Amino acid sequence: MTIKISFTIICGLILSAGLISCANRAEQKVEAQNNSNVRQSNVESNFKSDAKPENKAEIVGKSDAKNDKPIIKPSDIDGELLEKKKANPKITAKELAEFGNDLIKQKGVNFDIDLADLIEQKLESKEAKEIAEENEFDSVVAFNHSLTLADGTKKSFRITAPGSESCCCGYFYTQFPVSQITDKQLTVISDGKPYVIKRSKEIAFSQEHVLIDNQTMKKEIRKWQVPFETSPFGISQDGSKLYIEIEDEVELLLEISENGSIQFVPQDNPNIISNGKDLRDQPAPKLGEPIYKSGEGGFVKFTSGSKSFIVAFQYVCT
Repeated sequence: MTIKISFTIICGLILSAGLISCANRAEQKVEAQNNSNVRQSNVESNFKSDAKPENKAEIVGKSDAKNDKPIIKPSDIDGELLEKKKANPKITAKELAEFGNDLIKQKGVNFDIDLADLIEQKLESKEAKEIAEENEFDSVVAFNHSLTLADGTKKSFRITAPGSESCCCGYFYTQFPVSQITDKQLTVISDGKPYVIKRSKEIAFSQEHVLIDNQTMKKEIRKWQVPFETSPFGISQDGSKLYIEIEDEVELLLEISENGSIQFVPQDNPNIISNGKDLRDQPAPKLGEPIYKSGEGGFVKFTSGSKSFIVAFQYVCT
């Protein structure tokens, strides 16, 4: 899914309500991701007991001993951070960030990837196997698929993904656990091992934020892939790093560098310029009225002294 932003509609009115709405939806997204992780984890745990050869368990087990296919499935890193925080209430944000950054190398951070076309293709050809019966949550399917590595070789992976629309706007967002990600390639973590995979139409980027020129409001300076639909929390003093708010309880932010490397940092990091203002004019929504449509975007201006940065982003789809 590409970002479609009309750079001709710029107004000077500050819309704090829009950013608050985006932040609320970001929290809902994190909660949905956690529910998805728990659901898939429970499914896999159930499959481990009394599994028969033809059981659905085989599609989600450890790397297949016969075909040696690494598995791409959601990371539980968010849950581990929360558990660490609850077990050590006095742990500092810096210590928790260091703990989380060690986990990134082993587990990766979940980034939503739009696999709509690929999943529909697999479902139509009956190559996708359901591994969780449809209930109040979205169903989960798994399938084998060959992806191109950075060195040009092909490797087959097992991918667990939603078997039905996983987003309010109908996208099949699939969580890939990554340690580095750009629009060209991503490093997926499977069983603690990194695989650098080239991006293609099948694993196209879902969300990205773009630093644009303050004068033209069109020229792209740099861009960052972001983990889910959200608004930018802040930007570094030199404009090279973007910050995304994650789970409030852990008091951490996700720092995304221009080269796609990611790490956790404390929310009170002095290098961060926050409290951005949305430059796009949007009327206050009425009760029950949809706020934004898919593809609409805003422009957040971050200011520190004489420096200012404008980041274009796509509003949370409602």
